[in-house]
Amino acid sequence: MTSSLKQIVRLAVACLGACGLSSCGFIQVAHDVSLDEAMKMPPFEATVDNVQISHPWFLYHGVDIWLTRVDSGKHLNLDICPANDFVVGFARSLHEGATYSFPAVFGEYVNSTPTNFTKAYDTELRIIPVKDHSKKVDRALKFYVAHFSTDTTNHFYVGVTQLDRTEPLTASIYWKEARLLMDYEELEDNAPEGAEIFALSHQVKLDRDTVDTAEDIAGSTYLETHRQWIEQMEQCISKGNLYVVTLEQATNRFPNADRSKIDDE
Repeated sequence: MTSSLKQIVRLAVACLGACGLSSCGFIQVAHDVSLDEAMKMPPFEATVDNVQISHPWFLYHGVDIWLTRVDSGKHLNLDICPANDFVVGFARSLHEGATYSFPAVFGEYVNSTPTNFTKAYDTELRIIPVKDHSKKVDRALKFYVAHFSTDTTNHFYVGVTQLDRTEPLTASIYWKEARLLMDYEELEDNAPEGAEIFALSHQVKLDRDTVDTAEDIAGSTYLETHRQWIEQMEQCISKGNLYVVTLEQATNRFPNADRSKIDDE
């Protein structure tokens, strides 16, 4: 979910609260923290004021858990987006009005549901067979090569997960040279130059963003297990379409690309 969309959702929730229609019934001024940040905080007691689980925007849920600290009365919002199925399950396990010890309550949830925790990270991609290459996908890939690649030739395996007639709406992409998995979302037909940066998101790099076991993820929405990463990569290769993009093609398409932020890892 983009930051602008999240602001719209939050504004809608606040308006409902002001009208007495939300379960909170009032507007909170809260400090946003990610689940990763909350896991690193010193232990604290907090009461759950409200739990908001948005419907998926494209591929992901968003979760907001509104808390009031017992020791200071300050309001916190656990802002989790994207939120995987396991995190959504954790949010649903919390009872509004109940007081919990954070971050211990998340660890307790992990230990109480180890089977579901592992299963949440083992869902198989539903890749749709597609015969032709997409000009929109090709445009986004060339943008990324022009801005972020040092390789003369780049291989992308595109596994389409949602299709509008012949045009991919969403896809999972494996970039071989960068050892990177990415999610693709279709650009609008009239998207301006530079909008390609928003077409590819949730980038997960082997080793940098992968861990040994599901328990090591510890609630992070930016990590995956090595096994999950390998399985997704293999599905992209075996079921997806291969796009080959040369650096020359990409820089010719985007001659003004800013190459100052290239990741040489």
